[in-house]
Amino acid sequence: MAEYSWDSFRQAFLGLLALIVNLFGLAGPFWLVTFFVMSVYQVFYRYAWATLIFPADKGFLLVPADTANGKGAGIAIIAIFGFLKVQWMGSWLTALFITYFRDRQWRSVQDGRLIVQASGFSADDVSEWHPNHRPRLCPRCERESSDRVYHCVVTDRCLPIYDHFCSWLMVSVYSRTMKSYLYTILFLPLDTVGTFVVLMVQLCSPGGKFHWPFAVTVLFTCTALVVGAALFAPKQWKHLVMRNEVMLEWRRPRKPILLGFKDARDSRRPLTLYKLFEGNPWDRGTKDNICQALGSSWWMWFFFWWQPERVSKYGRYPPSVDLPFSRKVWDVRLEVLGLAVNFEGGRDAIAQHLHRRGQGFSSSHEEDPSVTARRRAAHSG
Repeated sequence: MAEYSWDSFRQAFLGLLALIVNLFGLAGPFWLVTFFVMSVYQVFYRYAWATLIFPADKGFLLVPADTANGKGAGIAIIAIFGFLKVQWMGSWLTALFITYFRDRQWRSVQDGRLIVQASGFSADDVSEWHPNHRPRLCPRCERESSDRVYHCVVTDRCLPIYDHFCSWLMVSVYSRTMKSYLYTILFLPLDTVGTFVVLMVQLCSPGGKFHWPFAVTVLFTCTALVVGAALFAPKQWKHLVMRNEVMLEWRRPRKPILLGFKDARDSRRPLTLYKLFEGNPWDRGTKDNICQALGSSWWMWFFFWWQPERVSKYGRYPPSVDLPFSRKVWDVRLEVLGLAVNFEGGRDAIAQHLHRRGQGFSSSHEEDPSVTARRRAAHSG
């Protein structure tokens, strides 16, 4: 009986948690704005300003409010929480603006590259692909797609390095919004943890009152901690930053990625071969992956609006690739093209040999010119 009661309680709790998460996700922007307004009012004004810096009565934890410690604590709270709020709110607004007002007419790079992603085609079908075009076709808009370009169903656009549409933040997560999205889910949980601690201290202080702004702020804080910190942030940072892979590339079961290798040394007949690549061809190690996602220099990481170079250089990386590949991919290219060149060289040698034999056969059976002249004279006589 006890086991049945525990299972029932657990199922009911999980169902309630799922309902809260769904309701929270549907009203994500509302909760974000509510938390921002209420936490600014409760933490900045009522606690830091009115209690610590310019108190009306007693100060922080029975310490006289007019001391330098109280004023210093209030200024520190405003500075720290101001930084956190500017980071996540600015990042979120930036991602919102980009999602709905940028890249609306973005198109994939159409011309060929030395290495191209050919996922969606079998090794038998891609042999008919022209080397100066792309062997990927979007199944929804039926356009040629360059490397790591996937379709966003919500905005109905093909986007580079697209991961998913976040219904909680109402933004499309792709190359141009990825840094802002990552900073939002990083600094928002930090802000909620700090806000929760400050509000608990305020509640335990003499004269602390539990009124409705405090209740709404604490409710959002707990929900944001469960949804943002525990469920999404660590996983997203691991895949998007540390491993440089989007959802369609890492979801299980992971499928090998078909890559096309082009050898353009013979402009009249470019050679293109294909090979299935196990793993992530764009994983260049943790350090380079971080620079790809946040910026090439460490000082760029502190500014959420500073886009990494892969946003502006997409499709224009040397030597003629859309995005930087790992060292292993270039080694595979040398191996594949090396075997292909040996095969082509052997085939050309056989063709030249047959051509020489054909010339010898025709010359050995060619008539002597004097015999031909005598035959013509006899025929005319």
